[in-house]
Amino acid sequence: MENKQQKRKNLLYSSFILIMIIGGISVFPIFDILFKNGFIKPGNENTTIFDFLSYLFEIFFFITIIPIIIASKIINKKFQDTNQEVNSNLVKNTLSFFSIIIFASVIVFIGLVLYIALSF
Repeated sequence: MENKQQKRKNLLYSSFILIMIIGGISVFPIFDILFKNGFIKPGNENTTIFDFLSYLFEIFFFITIIPIIIASKIINKKFQDTNQEVNSNLVKNTLSFFSIIIFASVIVFIGLVLYIALSF
């Protein structure tokens, strides 16, 4: 029984990583458009790896951290207004929503890292 659960967990983790990599590769065309239109220039002599890291951090920050801050404010307001049963459902829904946002942003982040690594 223990062994079966361990196998299931390993399969879940490996499929999760596979989805991340496939998602990262599927984001490539977006970065291609961004880079080719000159929003971010990898071919420029003046750009360094630190510029790329700062771009990565900015994108990651705007996709994940800001929505989480906004949602925590909304959740705090709802907690004050409603009763406990509604709160538990609200928290569950919000947490699942944020896990989706974080998952998507990690996919974008991995895609950007792969794109930059392959463009050099």
